[in-house]
Amino acid sequence: MCEPTTIMLLGSALVSGIGAVQANNASKDATLAQAEANNRNTAESYRVAQENDRAAAAQAFEKQTDRSRQASRQLSMARVLSAEGGASLDANAINISAAAAEDFSRIDAGLTNTIASNRQQMGALQTQNADALASASIQIKAGDSKLTGDLAGIAATTGAKYFSNATEKWIAEKHVPEAWRKQQAFPWATGTKGMGD
Repeated sequence: MCEPTTIMLLGSALVSGIGAVQANNASKDATLAQAEANNRNTAESYRVAQENDRAAAAQAFEKQTDRSRQASRQLSMARVLSAEGGASLDANAINISAAAAEDFSRIDAGLTNTIASNRQQMGALQTQNADALASASIQIKAGDSKLTGDLAGIAATTGAKYFSNATEKWIAEKHVPEAWRKQQAFPWATGTKGMGD
């Protein structure tokens, strides 16, 4: 049966070990929760960026459609003017088509820039999230390593205390100090009695 001192040492070690495990688990849970939040935020940002792409494409298509209709109206007017003896239809058609082509080009460039900006933002988010996940993994591994070290330290401390207590008990129960033995064998050597006593 274990002695009370041993039971106290083991109980203290158990409480310390449980505390270390709980602290590590709490830290790990917080790190995992933050990583999950980062993943959700990144996924939402991706969704928003893709919505922006679709909205920009729809807006560009609408602008190009409107510009095409405008060019058609201008050509119709040019035909009427030409039929009435006004300016040359060919010259007007060339000018109208060139202006429309320039506007189409600007609309395409704007859409390309918007999509490129969204892609760049998505790439940055992906990099940030990857860095955050790597950092979380490092934190979890460091926490596990610290926990292992803490538990080893608790075990070593408990073992050392147990050995120290056991040694003190043995000395108290079994070992007769040398000075005490000398005093019993040669009381005069310690000055407690004279040589003739």
